[in-house]
Amino acid sequence: MFKGLIIWTKILTNPRLGSILEAIRKQCFPQNKGRDDLIDKKELKRLIDKFKTCGPMLVALGDEVRQNILLKLADSGFEGINVTNLSAKTNLSRPAISHHLKVLKDSGWVVPVKKGTQIFYQLSLDSNLGMISSLIESIRKMEAAYAKDFAERNKE
Repeated sequence: MFKGLIIWTKILTNPRLGSILEAIRKQCFPQNKGRDDLIDKKELKRLIDKFKTCGPMLVALGDEVRQNILLKLADSGFEGINVTNLSAKTNLSRPAISHHLKVLKDSGWVVPVKKGTQIFYQLSLDSNLGMISSLIESIRKMEAAYAKDFAERNKE
């Protein structure tokens, strides 16, 4: 479902993120070789920070089991679902479910809500989707700057 995220996961978890982004830029836009003025260094720093912020969110989505859990949580509605019921719906053990819920909770995709003695888990999409949208918008701006430069160079 989210197969493309595996590539981003490898990129985002690499400590040399700046070098990787530069390599991607050179690979995707070889015509702009040597044109470091196309994107402001501060903007590039902001983009790297956005990648680092979104990294755990995308890593959490990169696992098919967690994708399935998110779909089951979405299916449960606003009420949420507890580990026992989630275990029954996914055919996973409760410890396995708890592990995956912890990863989803730590990355901000899920929030626990205590009701009596039980903990129910609900989706929490707004902040993560906003941050990922901001990352995508920044990437699009960078791509537009390179595409504009390429078009101007090829007019001549």
